[in-house]
Amino acid sequence: MMSQTRWLILPFIACTLFAKVSTAWNCNFEGSGTWSAEICDGLQDIRSNDVDWQRHKGPTSSSFTGPNVDHTTGTADGYYLYVDGSDGKKGNKAKFLWSVPTIDNQPQCFTMWYHMLGATPGILRVWLLKAQQTWKLIEVSNHTSADWSMASVSFTVSPAIFDDPDGSLMLVIEATLGAGWQSDIAVDDLVLEPCRGSVESPLSLSLSTSVYNYGQISSFVTITRTTPFHCDFEFHHNDERGWCGFEADNTHDEWQRDRGDAGIPGVGPEYDNTFEDDVNVIGAEQGYYLWSGWMRGDGVANVAGLMSPSFTLDSPLVGNERLCVSFAYFLKGSNIGNLTVLYGDGANISTLFTVDGSHDVEPRYWRVADTRIALKSTSFMMIFQNYHGKGLLQSMEIAIDDIKVYVCDNQTPFPQPEAKPSADECPNALYCAAKCSQQYIAPNPDNARIVRGQPAVPHSWPWQVGLMTTAFGTPLRHSCGGSIIHPRYILTAAHCVSHGTKESHVVRVGAHQVESVGLEASQVDHTVESIHIHPGWDETTIRNDIAVLKLSKPIRMTKRVQPICLADDDEQLFQGDTCVVTGWGVNIPFDHDPNGPTLEPRTASLREADVYKLDMEQCQEQINMTLGDDQMCAYHPEGKDTCSSDSGGPLISKKKGVYKLYGVTSFGYQCGKPFQPAVYANVPYFYKWILDIMAEQSFTASLSPEAPLP
Repeated sequence: MMSQTRWLILPFIACTLFAKVSTAWNCNFEGSGTWSAEICDGLQDIRSNDVDWQRHKGPTSSSFTGPNVDHTTGTADGYYLYVDGSDGKKGNKAKFLWSVPTIDNQPQCFTMWYHMLGATPGILRVWLLKAQQTWKLIEVSNHTSADWSMASVSFTVSPAIFDDPDGSLMLVIEATLGAGWQSDIAVDDLVLEPCRGSVESPLSLSLSTSVYNYGQISSFVTITRTTPFHCDFEFHHNDERGWCGFEADNTHDEWQRDRGDAGIPGVGPEYDNTFEDDVNVIGAEQGYYLWSGWMRGDGVANVAGLMSPSFTLDSPLVGNERLCVSFAYFLKGSNIGNLTVLYGDGANISTLFTVDGSHDVEPRYWRVADTRIALKSTSFMMIFQNYHGKGLLQSMEIAIDDIKVYVCDNQTPFPQPEAKPSADECPNALYCAAKCSQQYIAPNPDNARIVRGQPAVPHSWPWQVGLMTTAFGTPLRHSCGGSIIHPRYILTAAHCVSHGTKESHVVRVGAHQVESVGLEASQVDHTVESIHIHPGWDETTIRNDIAVLKLSKPIRMTKRVQPICLADDDEQLFQGDTCVVTGWGVNIPFDHDPNGPTLEPRTASLREADVYKLDMEQCQEQINMTLGDDQMCAYHPEGKDTCSSDSGGPLISKKKGVYKLYGVTSFGYQCGKPFQPAVYANVPYFYKWILDIMAEQSFTASLSPEAPLP
């Protein structure tokens, strides 16, 4: 059996209407160059087809049925359109549609050649269709012949049919299969033209003579000023499939509805667009989207199409009114081609939106496209086309979500993506891939503590990460903290990563309870691509205790996962400045009575503490140790402090309303002892070194998401 070929090529239901016919419209399927030319700008009715029409040449796949040659050329090299009887069962239908040229009320003549050969012939019908109004022109049944046969009809069309704004006029060829595989049906040489000479008793087509047994070819959606269309591909649209009336043409690749990281590993989105900012409520990985992906190596370019429902306005647009369309999209991959969205409104075919992703091999985020349509009728449809680029060993994916269609005006600005940070707000693009130090969840009004403290508000310090370690197959355990400074980079302490390999470390982002797996939808683990320890790191003196980790793939920024701004080399803290430290470290103070109440050795939830910058001279005196410019100290008179396993975590301070990273937790003595300082790596001292490390890895701000952060 020959494999099916499905087309979703423009024009479609709301298609181009030609000027009044003065010459014949004909289709012999001999066109070349594009699918559209080969099938005369026709369209499979993928919404209702049980089987599909195929463009073919030579004998069909089954014996004793179907033609051996086409009608146009009479050779095995000529093409025709046919339905393979072995592809279905008795009663299965296949429909193919073309836009009908605009005609007046003079008689029109339609002719076609057909081939029906076999022991169990089916039925061939020709219809005219406008929205849900249908007129039957031809019906052939119980016919079998080894030769091509001709069928013809003459008819007139009432002007009222064209005056009706609901859709455009379509010519439909419908094949109904007989019982068994010997029921191939083929057509060729379709011609529609003004009749020549006198015509006896042509069919008279009017609104009152239409019939309704063709069957609905599409889902119909009515849009009013108060009831816009919104499809997020969830399950609340009176649609068991969750597709909102969209239908896919899965010839070369499939559009699929799925959730989470459902597509090609490492290529598609990890979350849907609808719920990505609500992960603690429903979980973004539980939200659905449509995606079309491709992994192949034959160097062939293909297209996957997705057809919208038929949209109808309750009344025509007036004045400044426009039809607005918005949708979220995601592109990633090599040789990705492009995403193109087209629409037809009964008068023309236009490109609504296109984005070229052929150069787009770096990770991407959900983005939002907004556009307006000056709709000239009350009906239109859209097609989303995923053009797979040419190339060997392709790996690409395109996804869409949250499609909205609504009446708007031509003046109100669309919602704009969040502005990229200015140089003053975030001076270096290398680490400021998304506007840094954004807190979408407010922290405690007065900071508590780590040792002898209370938990932080979940996800109020979104740059905090947990550095998890494993060895010889043991479960991941929290060992240190760290800070997100870029979607691909983590800042931590050198002593946290100076032992072991990159494979023994995992960075956990979006966690509040760092060692509880599966409780938080925002929690994601990232493997480490490379470790960059400061060349001056000295394990004996604990000098230059700082390191940069490059992740294997970028972190996806959400309201619970954000980078922290770096304090640069011109920004220093002064004696008494208030700072905040956070971590999941040891929660037992130095003076805890072992015979007293039992304390958990490590905190389950992230904790916070306010501490104060301490003068270097006083710090050295208190800890009886010589320190360098690469270090700084902080303390609290009540003993609020960091401790073991807090290492590598952030010490931050708010300047001009923005938190910046000033320190990396390094070491201390007697955790929780009042007035006892802890020592931190001095981030401003290492500022240029950090940027140099990232610059060497050839990353730029091109990773910046252009859509609003979720």
